[in-house]
Amino acid sequence: MATKILTAPHPAIEGVPLRVAPAVGAEFNRVRSFLIPKACFKFEDAHFGFDSSFVVPGGFDISPLSALLEQFPGTKASIFGHADPVGDDAYNKRLSGRRAQAVFGLLTRDVGLWEKLSGQPAGGDNWQPQADQTMRAATGLPAGTPRAKLMLAYMDQLCTVRGPTGEPVAGEDGQPKVVKLTKADFLARGAGPNGKGDVQGCSEFNPLMVFSKDEKAFLDQPENRPERNVQNQGNRRVMVLLFRAGSQVDPGKWPCPTVEEGTGGCLKRFYADGEQRRSNQEARREFKDTKDTFACRFYDRLSNSSPCEIPALPSDAFVADALLATLPSTRNAASGARPAAGSFSTSNSALDFVAPLADLMVVVQNAGEITVKAQNVQPPSRKPKVHWQVDRDPADTVAADLPGLDTTTGDTVKITPSTPGSFRLICFRDPSGDGKHQPGEEVLVLRFVIVRITPQAGATLTTQSVFTPGTNGVSTGQPGQNPMQLRADFLLEGGGANRRFGLGKVVLANVGNLLTDTFVVNYPGQAAPADTRAGTETEDPDFRTNPAAGFPAPMVDTVNVARGAEPTGGNSPNRGNTVQTILGNGPGGNGQLRRINSLDVPAFGWDGTHPTTNNPWASTQGVNGFREWILAHTTNFPRNYTALGRGDWTVTVTGTNDGAGNWVDNGSTVTGTAFTIAGFPQTADAARAQVLGRSFVREFGMIVNP
Repeated sequence: MATKILTAPHPAIEGVPLRVAPAVGAEFNRVRSFLIPKACFKFEDAHFGFDSSFVVPGGFDISPLSALLEQFPGTKASIFGHADPVGDDAYNKRLSGRRAQAVFGLLTRDVGLWEKLSGQPAGGDNWQPQADQTMRAATGLPAGTPRAKLMLAYMDQLCTVRGPTGEPVAGEDGQPKVVKLTKADFLARGAGPNGKGDVQGCSEFNPLMVFSKDEKAFLDQPENRPERNVQNQGNRRVMVLLFRAGSQVDPGKWPCPTVEEGTGGCLKRFYADGEQRRSNQEARREFKDTKDTFACRFYDRLSNSSPCEIPALPSDAFVADALLATLPSTRNAASGARPAAGSFSTSNSALDFVAPLADLMVVVQNAGEITVKAQNVQPPSRKPKVHWQVDRDPADTVAADLPGLDTTTGDTVKITPSTPGSFRLICFRDPSGDGKHQPGEEVLVLRFVIVRITPQAGATLTTQSVFTPGTNGVSTGQPGQNPMQLRADFLLEGGGANRRFGLGKVVLANVGNLLTDTFVVNYPGQAAPADTRAGTETEDPDFRTNPAAGFPAPMVDTVNVARGAEPTGGNSPNRGNTVQTILGNGPGGNGQLRRINSLDVPAFGWDGTHPTTNNPWASTQGVNGFREWILAHTTNFPRNYTALGRGDWTVTVTGTNDGAGNWVDNGSTVTGTAFTIAGFPQTADAARAQVLGRSFVREFGMIVNP
């Protein structure tokens, strides 16, 4: 969250004629004008220590406030502290009031008020010893400096107007320019007890954002509370309204209770549906959109059009519904047809690198160009004003460079996922024109992880020439002996310090492809009166019995689809026997090692007698040729595959009929090549791995001739 003080003038309120009648007796007519805010400035949660009213120096810049006070001379201020909806109302009223007092003390140099806040801790709001250490570090004053002197020096330092490089700006008298108010600059002129009319704490009664019921249930869980505190930052704020010059209030008639009083006075000013307004409902609500989250009608009337609570859009501003990321799907290796691109959408605007898995996009390194589009940019004329920036998570250890962007402006950008790690793509407006994102300029943020997968040495594809004869058929393998067995290990590295963030969305598996099929069963002609014609049955992988045999090679070989269907992505192209195992962490405890084990056991069957000639079969010949792939995909893009390695193997089925229909081996073999990882990873498109089309194991039949 930005530490620069947010300031803004309020929209002008048109005057209306005021009609006053003369008195008719011994009486007075009284005319009272409404309180009309002319401007506002806001101290964000980042200006304070967590659960504390101490004002911290990090990035603090009083310059915007100085400019605002010069623009509106003579205005009168009142300070409203706000807390987030965590904890009870009474505690939050006290903390929000103490923060408001700290701001009052800072602006007026009321050292006594700061000493009171420091000397009287309230719950978690305990200034010591951190506050004194911070003030000494900021001012350079030594230990033992009287606290009053230390506090005054610290206040002066925070309230000194500084230039772009941090140097003090000189005023007309040549001295450093400072912001300093007096009690006379406030609505009640300091006349009320405990600052009544000038300073108040509004507890958690006027949130800018209210979680949905489901979000609250999730974020209230102990492990999610840090995220809850981050998302609640905007609710924790100190709002200062500047009323038109000459405004003054009677503290005795001011509706807000003092910072020392309980919540009763606040509750009296609630809307009739005040509790409903600040309660958790079915959907998340934000005041800028719904204007129904403030429970106090008095504060709502003063601030419901304030640019500090609903920031006005600058001339180059825009809004967008969501970011839509698309990644091309792997094409059909035989036909070249490509399915529709996969997509991922987010409406997130938080800048955190670590995201809930449901809102985290994960891709494999070099999986293809990702197109990201800002959806429904409004007004449409602002599309050229859309800016993009990609940042790496500082916690990453896997690499240091950034994925490439093809542009930094316009409503569409393309990302080249060339380097692993955890990233955020910020869609932002750029009022300064420097082309760099500044906190508060973000519109939407895509959190994503690029995962590097490194094949490990030692991958094996082993074959055994083992056959089990049958009647009118033969199977490969025997118990404990598989004709093809595959094993390969891979190192996965993602985001974060341990390189494991995002890995849960990556899937590895073995996909088999049929490359060739020449298997034939021979049926010799018989002497008359039997049919003298020789016949054959030829295995047809895609069961195209008319016209001639043929199939679109390569053909996927999977049991995970039904006959007549095609794989739909994800695990559907995989071999039925593929198993993914997590072996543990990678070298140095970084990343994750995974192993893929797989096997295949083809079988062959045919008719005992030829369907046309009715002659018995005599011999078999021909081959089934396979290619084995290890492919990776992510659950975000289940139709985009990356090839990690390849191996080939062939089954040659040469046999004869023993006269009773039983197949007898006559030199059949299973042979294979080494599984190679050289040149991998590469896209499945580049490798020509087949993940689509009809399945060989489901579709093949026999073409009969004649």
